[in-house]
Amino acid sequence: MVFNYTDEQLNQLNRGENVYSVNSDFVNRKIKEGKKYQYIVDKPTNELRPNEQNKITTPDGQQFKVIKTYSDPETGFDGMAVAPIVDGEIDYASVAVIAAAT
Repeated sequence: MVFNYTDEQLNQLNRGENVYSVNSDFVNRKIKEGKKYQYIVDKPTNELRPNEQNKITTPDGQQFKVIKTYSDPETGFDGMAVAPIVDGEIDYASVAVIAAAT
């Protein structure tokens, strides 16, 4: 199976509520501003707290499983690896690496 990401999906994954939300400081700031943000994490579903998510759904309805997140306070790098969920299965052959501000 080959999953083809659309430009719109990649653009959506690279937005604040998604890739920047791997950074807890960013999410904390947004919450203090009164915005509804959740922490994007790479935890198993059974370990999620109410304010965390490990899946992202783009406006076209496509779901992505968050495989890995990384936030480096020294360099300012925020990024994540995601895989599409196709027919209820995670497609690990189609992982995309999303870096903030790219």
